[in-house]
This record gives sequence, C-alpha cells and structure tokens, in this order.
Amino acid sequence: MREIPSILNRIAQLLDTCDYPDRKKINSLRKWGTNLLSVSSNQEELEILSTIQKVIAGMNSLSDIRLLPPVYSGMLASEANQQLYGMIVELDNLVRKKLKL
Repeated sequence: MREIPSILNRIAQLLDTCDYPDRKKINSLRKWGTNLLSVSSNQEELEILSTIQKVIAGMNSLSDIRLLPPVYSGMLASEANQQLYGMIVELDNLVRKKLKL
C-alpha cells in the first residue's frame, strides 16, 4: 500500500513546486499519505481511500487544478500539468482498484 501514499506525496510536492495557493489541499494530500501508511484496520483504510476518491474528480477537485509554475521552478506549465494529470490518473486507478470500483 505504499504506491498511493507515494503518489499523494508526489502530487503535493508538484503543487508546492508550482506555488499552488491552496495549502489546505496540499496538507490534506500529505496527511492522507501518512495516514495510509499507519492504518490499523481495513475500515480505516477504506475511509481514507473513499475521501481521496471524492477529491480526484468533481467540483474543486484535483482534476480542476491548472498549474502555472513560477519561472524560477524551471518547469513549463504544460510539463507541470501533464505530470499532474498523469499522477491523478494513476492515483484514480489505484484507489478504484483498492475500493473495488
């Protein structure tokens, strides 16, 4: 179960690199990743995964984010958004698999 926390942390890092202004979303991604690594029950894991599933798509979701990295990041907007999209798709696939959707 290390793949999902890893993706959550990579998304959070990308958002940080691109100066994404919603700190709450970034902190939530990191928190969910950390919590998944220390779950004590299957029910707890399913609750966290369900929460993650709700923020992958829909209003104000990860899929709505459009990154505009600062010049000093050395990253183009197209590159940042392609990376983000790829990680969101990967996250969605893994979460759906774990939730058996």
